[in-house]
Amino acid sequence: MRDLSNDSRFLLLTLVGDLSEAGGSALARLFHEMSPEGQVERHLNYLVRAGWLHRAGEGRIDRRIFSLTDSGRARALGGDDPEKLWARSWSGKWTLVAFDVPESKQDLRARLRRKLRRLRFGWLQNSVWISPDAAGVVTRDLGVAGIAPDSLSIFEASPAGGESAADIVTSAWDFAQLERDYTSFRKVLDHRPSGGRFEASRWRKWIEQELQAWRRICVSDPFLPEVLLPAGYPGQKAWRQRVQIYGEIGRALAESMST
Repeated sequence: MRDLSNDSRFLLLTLVGDLSEAGGSALARLFHEMSPEGQVERHLNYLVRAGWLHRAGEGRIDRRIFSLTDSGRARALGGDDPEKLWARSWSGKWTLVAFDVPESKQDLRARLRRKLRRLRFGWLQNSVWISPDAAGVVTRDLGVAGIAPDSLSIFEASPAGGESAADIVTSAWDFAQLERDYTSFRKVLDHRPSGGRFEASRWRKWIEQELQAWRRICVSDPFLPEVLLPAGYPGQKAWRQRVQIYGEIGRALAESMST
């Protein structure tokens, strides 16, 4: 997926807060203040084509109204929507992926591991990986067609040895490390610009740092269904703080556009 430029992300962030829509002329004024590049109409057209902005009206940019789509909101905030992931259901069964790829196929083995991590699988033991998502979802996204069963097998299973879901979760994912990652992330949130007139350059620098920190979280956090989250899990609190801050940014941007 093509990444957003910082300028395009700023335009989306303008609408993340309470402001649900903005006129093209107001967006252009803000854009010229924060971007040495200019070319606001090119960025707006790109965001509309991508489905991240909705455009109403015809004619010149100052006669059009732009509003943020659901996918545009998620894109502005980094591409992942933890709330949807936490809210997904769990059947009570686990999807297990076991593979034993020979040394002669190291590229295939490395590719499988990268895909499993990207799909937020946990590493249970040896070459056994685990996910709370249904096997059908896993096989579709993993792309394992044509791989022999003696190299890779996928099972849907429930524990038979008395292990609880909590035991499995803490064995498969490193929540101690995740806690440290969230501690670092919250420090970034706490060091955002504050006070005085809204200055796009200060916020722009912070947003770049925050987005990098959030992407590190997205690599380490499996965003498990809420029923599986361990006690003390810090993700939901950090996410609420993040959304609140970006709402503040959106409101500050809206105020700067009206002056």
